[in-house]
Amino acid sequence: MNLSSRLSPVARHALITGIAALLLSSLPYLAGYAAQTPQQVFDGAVFDLPDYHTHLGEMQLGLRGEWLHRVLSTSENHAGVLMRTFFIALGHVARIFDLSLPLVYQIARLVFGALFLVAAYRFIAALASRPEVRRVAFTLVAFSSGLGWLMQMLAPAGPDGISPIDFWLIDANSFFSIFIFPHFTAAMALLLEIFRRLIQALELDRAIPPRVPRPLDTFSVALFAFLLATIHPYLMALIVGPAAIFGAAQALRGRPPARAWWMFVTGTLIGAAPVLLYSAIVFGSEPVFRAWAAQNLTPSPPPIYYVLGFGLVLALAFVGLKQFVRENGDRAVFILIWIALVAGLIYLPVGIQRRFIEGIHVPLSLIAAYGLVRLTERLAARTRFVIVNLTLALASLSTMYLVVGYTTAAAMRSEAFFHSGDLIAVVDWLGAHSVWDDTVLAAEPTGSLIPARIGQRVALGHWAETVAYADRQRDIARFYDAATPDADRVELLKQLGVRFVLFGSHERALGAFDPARAPYLQPVYASSAVSVYSPR
Repeated sequence: MNLSSRLSPVARHALITGIAALLLSSLPYLAGYAAQTPQQVFDGAVFDLPDYHTHLGEMQLGLRGEWLHRVLSTSENHAGVLMRTFFIALGHVARIFDLSLPLVYQIARLVFGALFLVAAYRFIAALASRPEVRRVAFTLVAFSSGLGWLMQMLAPAGPDGISPIDFWLIDANSFFSIFIFPHFTAAMALLLEIFRRLIQALELDRAIPPRVPRPLDTFSVALFAFLLATIHPYLMALIVGPAAIFGAAQALRGRPPARAWWMFVTGTLIGAAPVLLYSAIVFGSEPVFRAWAAQNLTPSPPPIYYVLGFGLVLALAFVGLKQFVRENGDRAVFILIWIALVAGLIYLPVGIQRRFIEGIHVPLSLIAAYGLVRLTERLAARTRFVIVNLTLALASLSTMYLVVGYTTAAAMRSEAFFHSGDLIAVVDWLGAHSVWDDTVLAAEPTGSLIPARIGQRVALGHWAETVAYADRQRDIARFYDAATPDADRVELLKQLGVRFVLFGSHERALGAFDPARAPYLQPVYASSAVSVYSPR
């Protein structure tokens, strides 16, 4: 008997839907690798290349056998810290199994995407007993997006406007997370599993007599909280906050949660506390990481963008809210507190506002499923089938827009996703003829690629991780400007401790400076289009 035949119809639907989502999310990458040539090398990513490059840079640390994190996108010397271990660990996997970093990244994207989908299904099943609600909810989690496709048709964003969040806010959309970042799906899987266990604790409290969770269950909550804090420590606010508010509200109603609930909440705090304390010390005391945190600003767009970004899911959630509360009681109240808290946190006066939206797509999709089932439950079976599936398709149009658009761009070798073979050859030469802290000065696109490709330190590489990013942008632009005095260039090379200077198409775009004519630079390597110089 095969696995499919042992599953219930709803679980079988979830399995097929999940596999479809993972395959669909892989199409742009497959197209990119299929299209690459020796002259045009696929980068390995089709969205948010700067962050992708920093993650591969972190994997380079693990590939070298290290566990401490150093920021490779800045020239400042600093001690390594025990952070960003998710990608460093993936680098160790690549080292142990002798695999390329982009391959390990894609494997991780699929593996953690699958684990997230499993966690989402378990979360849905913990709150929805009706098969049709589970089926619709899981499909919405796997594929739904917002009304960005309609906004682009009716009122496309201008160069200074905000485009629909369907197309850029990875945190807000489950499929987008599966498509781009494995650590997002890993974090959301852990978040959902902790919430599911807290929901389970409410069930234990209602048993007669009330049951106490097994020590292993409490330990698993603490372990999940510890792992979640190592990936996205700010998400702990989405667990501790709702738990505290719910516990206080229940106490005021004369129905305080019993022992099982508080054991799980305590386990969450114990698991996360060491990581949160360590992170606070690092960001408070280490200048490079303090500067990184100060520049890591992710403000929320105006509320209307969130409303349109969840689109039909949000509209259907309003319809299904009453039924969701009726069927789930206190459990629904706990989930609604989570959603309400997120609505406040995304406009909290802190730098990482929109990060708090992460994971909220799952409970919204669940409540939306109640709404869609309610709207169609009195219709004839065939009519209900057609309307439900048309609604699901309509809710997924922005997702299809993303996949088709990026797959087409990758297949056509968009310059945004490909590098010249000459540049790749030069970067690889650097990796073979230098050590990681030999700082490289280059234009930002090249500086972004170098840590990812060879694990080398650069003077300018990432908008948040390069210390004094705006100043460094100006410095690099002035360096390649022909009008800049040579004395200023020499001073910058000394200030940043530069060991190598790259000169290719990205650098030529910054100015007409010719390093071959500079007496303080000597050529050390050249391809037909890219040269490497070293200060004399």
